[in-house]
Amino acid sequence: MNLYQFIQLYKDITSQASGVL
Repeated sequence: MNLYQFIQLYKDITSQASGVL
């Protein structure tokens, strides 16, 4: 996994977390 993929994954997780909140 490269840095770009990691950032995209991180943004996806944080967007899901804020959706729960």
